[in-house]
Amino acid sequence: MSNERLISGDLPRKIFMERYLIKANKMAFYAVHEGVKEQLSEFFTLNMQFERMKYAIDFQTIFDDCRFDTTYQIKGSFSPIILALNKTNFLVMLSNIFSNLSYDDMKDSHYVFNYQTNV
Repeated sequence: MSNERLISGDLPRKIFMERYLIKANKMAFYAVHEGVKEQLSEFFTLNMQFERMKYAIDFQTIFDDCRFDTTYQIKGSFSPIILALNKTNFLVMLSNIFSNLSYDDMKDSHYVFNYQTNV
């Protein structure tokens, strides 16, 4: 995992961005039940990058005539995830997926530019 600062534009309107890179190899899903660890998937690889604007609120205050995209930009890829599940593990996984997708954490505005207009 790494991060870097990016600077674009000319003074006085330099824009500071922060980019995070996450790379993980040999990842897998596991289930642990009563102390027994069971591997549920083959190993897979994850590569993710996201960027965000640093000091967005400060820039918006100083340059009130400009609009800044303060959302996170996420790019990622991963190798195919091959699962081998029994019925119990399958139902637990479905329940977790459903809970995560149906839960509204009220953070959509972090990921949608001009949220009030676009949603």
